[in-house]
Amino acid sequence: MTKIKAEHPTPLHWFLLFLCIISYIVLNIIIIFISLQDKDFFLNISRYTISGILAQAQVLAVLFIALNPIKKSHWFGYMLCGMSIVITLLVIISSRLLYALPGVITPIISVFICIAYTGVAEPRFRRVVSHPSGKSEPTLRAMSQGRCECVSLELS
Repeated sequence: MTKIKAEHPTPLHWFLLFLCIISYIVLNIIIIFISLQDKDFFLNISRYTISGILAQAQVLAVLFIALNPIKKSHWFGYMLCGMSIVITLLVIISSRLLYALPGVITPIISVFICIAYTGVAEPRFRRVVSHPSGKSEPTLRAMSQGRCECVSLELS
């Protein structure tokens, strides 16, 4: 079994982190460009619909950054979300367009998701994965006290 955070990140990890960061920035630029247009694009699909879909792609990019096994990679996600919040607030203040308010709320939710993953789920997952047998600490404790029976199934 491997640990959740890599001891020595591979070039693939760095490439994927870089790809997620670039895709987040490009998506942010596209969302700002679409929100500043006066007319709808793409066969009369609303620009708000397109912006919403692109914002969900940004959430996915931040999640992939948080899931990257490079230590402290989630800080890149926090910085990108912070930049997105600041840029969106500047757009709201300068043009008085309140319809861009979800552009502030979505990165805040993304930050909370990253915090939840790195603060709660990751340590639990690390405890399960880091043991050589692949069993969690409570299961191992119960097995050592004779309270848990292991059943092995043979598939024919």
